[in-house]
Amino acid sequence: MSKLPTEKSVLEYLRKYLTKERLGHTMAVAYLAEKLAQKHGLNPAHARLAGLLHDSAKCWSGRELIKYAKKKKIKAPDFDLLCRHRPKLLHAYVGSHIAQREFKIKNKPIVSAIAKHTFGSVHMSPFEKCLYLADLASPDRKFSEAKGLRSLAMKDLHEAFLEGLKIKLYYTVIKGQWIHPESVRVWNRWVSS
Repeated sequence: MSKLPTEKSVLEYLRKYLTKERLGHTMAVAYLAEKLAQKHGLNPAHARLAGLLHDSAKCWSGRELIKYAKKKKIKAPDFDLLCRHRPKLLHAYVGSHIAQREFKIKNKPIVSAIAKHTFGSVHMSPFEKCLYLADLASPDRKFSEAKGLRSLAMKDLHEAFLEGLKIKLYYTVIKGQWIHPESVRVWNRWVSS
């Protein structure tokens, strides 16, 4: 088993590449991911690390994300559509690549959870749901449903995940934003299970 990076080394990297506000969000996500993992019998240290690294590329421009993804041949669902409509959403896939490349993380659950934290996936493990929910319902989130979603996630990851998918789709529609086809696939898969 490969050794995981120290939190100190991760934070040094993040302080260089994230804004102060994004670093605050990252710390809130890491905290909640760790708590959810403890509650649900998952690895809390791995969840905290995934939380720390989930937005490592969030402050990059859409152009930088596209260039990096193309250069590194990063696979993302409906890549061309994503690049055309909302390239900033590539940050999850680029962040997963950074975890592997910069920090030598070979732990598949960690890198997969980072990649899936934005859209979710038609195949989601409890660990992946943990990070998805920690990001969506972190203590720094201001939308009205965040507190209730955190509470539900402490009780039932799956039910909270379904509620989280609904909330994300709702706000995407309310804001008049483009809905990625993967979000539709994920919703249809999980709502019918």
